[in-house]
Amino acid sequence: MNPPTTEPPANPADPTTQPGPTSLLARLGLRHWSAIDLAAVARAHDAHLVFQMTPGDVVLDGLTLHCPAGVYHPTSASSSAFMLRHLGAWAAEEVEAKRVGREP
Repeated sequence: MNPPTTEPPANPADPTTQPGPTSLLARLGLRHWSAIDLAAVARAHDAHLVFQMTPGDVVLDGLTLHCPAGVYHPTSASSSAFMLRHLGAWAAEEVEAKRVGREP
């Protein structure tokens, strides 16, 4: 026996009643997030791949990294930069705590 559901009946003319991410976003008031320009996403991804396949030097957190073609090139928007920023801030707090003689 199937449990009762509170889902509205599907109406093919109304995408907000269709099961899946679109209906969830609509119920959350975030329907505009489902309007994605797939061509723009594909172009950005292609540009990222070209960047990753081109050898070059990348500066990350004051360190110059030589990145051969096909080796990950971190950018200022990458998760690598995100982690360095937050680890650096955490380490600075630790150093400051020790400098003033208190526990971190």
